[in-house]
Amino acid sequence: AVFNTWRGWPVKPTDIVDPILMADVIGRLDRVLGYLTQDKETQIDWIKKWFAWIFQHPGEKQQIAWVVVGEQGVGKSWIGNIFTKALMGGLWGSASPKVMDGDFSVEPFINKMFTFVDEAKFHSESGVDEIKKLIRGIDVPGAEKFQSARNYRLFSRIMFASNRLDLGIGQANVQDRALFYTRAYDREFRNCTEFEFRTWAETLKPWFQEFTNMMERRDVREHLMHYFLNLPVSKFEVESIK
Repeated sequence: AVFNTWRGWPVKPTDIVDPILMADVIGRLDRVLGYLTQDKETQIDWIKKWFAWIFQHPGEKQQIAWVVVGEQGVGKSWIGNIFTKALMGGLWGSASPKVMDGDFSVEPFINKMFTFVDEAKFHSESGVDEIKKLIRGIDVPGAEKFQSARNYRLFSRIMFASNRLDLGIGQANVQDRALFYTRAYDREFRNCTEFEFRTWAETLKPWFQEFTNMMERRDVREHLMHYFLNLPVSKFEVESIK
């Protein structure tokens, strides 16, 4: 027998939408996603639909993970750590980049709906293969520390962030449709020196702190859940890497 232990999302959608608050919150989200895509509207739209699919279909994985590459200070860790954790609570998790080495562990993904891997770097083809199984499948072979290997039912979706463009993934794996890349703001995009870029990124800190404070508000979280649960999305759209 298989028991459904799913209790639903910890944050419920608002019953009454405040259009002014909703416009403010989504405008702020769009600004962060703009930083993480170099303002590519089609990619911003894809990311929002990727999140919407998780909230609308927790038991059916979209066959693709989001990888964001870029320099520090533009929101990669903020979206992976603060934004998603505020909406998912205990269903959120993070994993060390070591999870992608040969020493693969399923522990960071057990009983999670989302796992964030910061400073991601693939070191081997076998590591890439293990991660692809996790991205695409629910019945995943693996082992916890000091326990025998077995199959786990893992529903966690994965987001990767890295400061390096070369994550060690071979060209075949890039074309394999398991990973959707976005490139965040960097020195080249802003046409400035490393010092100038860091100075500019520093100016964003108060704004990110303000958004962090907003995410602690229940009404903000409830409006975001309403947005994601009602955003039209199809599996074809969210699995496309066009």
